Amino acid sequence: MSGDEFDILKAILLGDDDTLDPELKASYSSAGVSHILCVSGMHVGVIFMIINFLLKPMDCFPTSKAVKMVLVMLVIWLYAHITGLAPSVTRSATMFSFVAVGQLLHRNTNVFHSLFASAFILLIINPLLLFEVGFQLSYLAVSGIVLFQPKLAAIYHCRTKVGNYFWELLTVSVAAQLGTSPISIYYFTQFPNYFMLSNLSVIALSFVVIITGVVLLPISLIPVIPKYLSWLLTMEIRVMNRIIVFIEQLPHSVTENIDYHFLQVLLLYGVIGCFCSLLYHKNRKVFWTACVLGVLFCGSFPIKKLALTKETEFLAYHIRKSSALGFCYHGQLILFSDSIRTEKDKLYQYNIRNHVRKRCQNATIVPIDTGEYDTPFLCKRGNFIRFGDKTYYLLNRSERVLSPPKGMTLHADCLIIRQNPRQPPDEVMVVLPFYEVVADATNTPFYVERWRAFCVENGIPFMFTGNRNLESGT
Repeated sequence: MSGDEFDILKAILLGDDDTLDPELKASYSSAGVSHILCVSGMHVGVIFMIINFLLKPMDCFPTSKAVKMVLVMLVIWLYAHITGLAPSVTRSATMFSFVAVGQLLHRNTNVFHSLFASAFILLIINPLLLFEVGFQLSYLAVSGIVLFQPKLAAIYHCRTKVGNYFWELLTVSVAAQLGTSPISIYYFTQFPNYFMLSNLSVIALSFVVIITGVVLLPISLIPVIPKYLSWLLTMEIRVMNRIIVFIEQLPHSVTENIDYHFLQVLLLYGVIGCFCSLLYHKNRKVFWTACVLGVLFCGSFPIKKLALTKETEFLAYHIRKSSALGFCYHGQLILFSDSIRTEKDKLYQYNIRNHVRKRCQNATIVPIDTGEYDTPFLCKRGNFIRFGDKTYYLLNRSERVLSPPKGMTLHADCLIIRQNPRQPPDEVMVVLPFYEVVADATNTPFYVERWRAFCVENGIPFMFTGNRNLESGT
């Protein structure tokens, strides 16, 4: 397999979407099915069902049942490790582990207990998971399904099994959207209007793709058979891609530029929580509470606009093999980049647009190699950038920092390294003293580690855009 089909399969089965075409990834997001490209509970569920089925003969004896439970859990967690232990995978692997133990003890597992117990265990191991987008979306989606889907499914009963299946699928999709929409809109500033249509048509097909892919993995060493199975898998993914592109191209497929702050997220979840309570227990107080929260949600929009007019910050975006440096002053962003020229560029649309909408009011894109550029709040001369009370210096691969004339001194509050600078860090420090370092995604791991080690040794704060942690020697 090759091309987009191979990249989609890597994302679906292994959670590796690094080589996926940004435009195709954006199409999945616009259609409201980007969760398909992440390894989640459905993938672990397929693995669980297949292993459970293959090991069915081991249910005959108590000892073999215990061995079966251990084997099932080993396979599930092996798959979780292969896919990178993403929050959604660890959540589902933990929950299915509870199911496996419950089968051994002949006890039913309560989904609420499994959900909260898995969250508790994962947060004990790594409390910072709470701030991971994948962790939040995974648990909110499952919570929405558990709370809303039974009540929604009870609204209508179809007479046929096929109709019942699609109704169940539709209610699951709506329930998951109720759980994830507030936080999803907060992070991505858009809402897929045809999410029900895309989920009805694509989820079932993605389930077939997952099963075909999982079957392909163990038989890939057998001659001939994998060739035909991979052809079938390619056709399945092509059909899925065409459905996604068709839905994306429908009129008004996405509502964009939805922008609100975290306080509004909490207020919106308060409204949804009241709605959930009303589904189970009708109460006038809950109804009026929902109305008050809704009014507060609508009335809090001016707060963010006011906050934007007071912010000043330096931004370094992590874009593969590209530099994108932003200087935001009171909602006005100046973006210096070597690969982004307009707001219509794919890199800007996928990597920067949503962040700009959340943090700034508008953006001006300037080529990073521009010699001189002036605004009332920013001045660029060569590789030096003066912004606020700080001086930034862009250190590139082909350039060297030379000693200034006698009587002059140079310094940089922040040194920004790009494209693997050849000049050694200690030599740069002698000529141009610096107090912190930022490395972007145009640097290879060797040069990132070289500068990181120097900064740690000398107690200088170091930040690599691909790593959220600030490192220093102090």
